[in-house]
Amino acid sequence: MVTTRGSIAAPFKLVIVGGGPAGTAVIVRAIRLGVLDELLGPDPANGALAGVLLVEAGPSKKLGSGQLGKYLIRSNTNANNFVKNVVHDRLEMVPPEMATGTVLEPLRDTPAAGILEKAGATIAPLEQVGEFLEEVGKVVRSVLIEHGESECLCNTTVSEVRRMDAADCHWGGGAGGGFSLAINQSSPGRISESACRYVYASKIILATGGGQVLPDWNNNKEHQSKLMTSEEALTTAGAAKLLKAMSSHHRGGDCPPPNICVVGGSHSALSSAWLCLQLAEQKVPRVNDDATTTTTTTKNTNNQPNNHQSESPLLLPAIAAPRTSEKKSSSASSASVTSEQQQQQQQTTTTPPPPESSSSSSSSFTPCCSVSILHRSPFRVFYHTRREALDDGFSFNDGYNVRVAKKPGVH
Repeated sequence: MVTTRGSIAAPFKLVIVGGGPAGTAVIVRAIRLGVLDELLGPDPANGALAGVLLVEAGPSKKLGSGQLGKYLIRSNTNANNFVKNVVHDRLEMVPPEMATGTVLEPLRDTPAAGILEKAGATIAPLEQVGEFLEEVGKVVRSVLIEHGESECLCNTTVSEVRRMDAADCHWGGGAGGGFSLAINQSSPGRISESACRYVYASKIILATGGGQVLPDWNNNKEHQSKLMTSEEALTTAGAAKLLKAMSSHHRGGDCPPPNICVVGGSHSALSSAWLCLQLAEQKVPRVNDDATTTTTTTKNTNNQPNNHQSESPLLLPAIAAPRTSEKKSSSASSASVTSEQQQQQQQTTTTPPPPESSSSSSSSFTPCCSVSILHRSPFRVFYHTRREALDDGFSFNDGYNVRVAKKPGVH
């Protein structure tokens, strides 16, 4: 009798839900420790007749990077650490880890690895990190596909995970039974409800990453349209959407600059506030309805010219990059607003200084926005060095808690 791999009669030993950096790290670690065959093979002693299944919701080309590569912010890890922990031999580890002589070794010669190696002990844009992790994902996928007892399913979602009673199955780790998972395979861009099926496993690893959900404003479209997660804002498309919203606020009339509130004090929260100020510094014009738009030429993915009209092209530097070339004002105050553990809530409002006057007769420029940050605990923003934080307007108290130093335009 032929049994289907992953069926209740031939369950997987392990199902990994999520093919981002955490999910693929399980396979990478097994390769480096020399226990890959042991991991991917079945475990008949415990009733698991199949090996490992890795399930990833995204396309195969994004396996390994997950959502990491889409963000505009920089890493808070040294660039070469991403490479070192995958392709370098680390005999000092306990147990020792090796990449030489394994399927990981060829990754040393990839352009993506070379970029991160060259960056060394500095930080790198997450887009570059994502490119390397996608190369790692290719290796992980090939290893799983080529193994006779394991699988890798991309464009596949898991809609349900249930722990089975020990009485319902003869396999499963621990005191209880195994797990059943409802998975839905689909072609890229299409999800078919009829494609849902169940697979079974002795153990599972949930590596689905974090996510942000916007609050529901009871179908109030006016309010809902003004909400955006930092997850969206810190992408190229999100930054363009934010710039458009900030620009459209100035169309016609003498309406005041929009107020933007960032809730949270993490690295992504402060990066979002930084992004708003960078977009404001682009001097978003107040354009009249009959203003003449300019035409810019870009190239699409096929390297063909693509003419389109743009009122304010998005010129975005690397988020959180220290602005070392910016002239510091001699009138900057050394006073600061301290972020202490005891504080329950603190508000810092930042308004960019008025831009320089423009000679254009078709547009007038105004401060584009004011930004408020609401947070309950000390800021958790990452800078590679203390000097970079100081250059970007931050200060520290004796306990090394970051503070926002007052500068012109900061209230």
